[in-house]
Amino acid sequence: PAAVIHDLLSVDPLRLEVRYRGERVDLTVTEFRLIEGFVKRPEHVLSRTRLLEIMRDDFDSFVDDRMVDSYVRRLRRKLGEIHASFAAIETVVGAGYRWRADAL
Repeated sequence: PAAVIHDLLSVDPLRLEVRYRGERVDLTVTEFRLIEGFVKRPEHVLSRTRLLEIMRDDFDSFVDDRMVDSYVRRLRRKLGEIHASFAAIETVVGAGYRWRADAL
């Protein structure tokens, strides 16, 4: 079953599917892992290193931690295309990122 995170967002790990405001969000597996990692830890500040651990599996090659920034940008863009007011991924300067469910 889909793990409903908020009335406006659902994450279905069995289908690797995310819906925002009822619309399916087209994500790569890595983007899916990232958003799933965020929504499972609302309000927690996650460092780039921790987010890399969430995004990777045992078979992934080394990825620079600055790649996290690129993936966060992509998620913001994709969710922002559905609704321009999307602001749930907050940058915490010097620390990482935080998921703010109240900002959906």
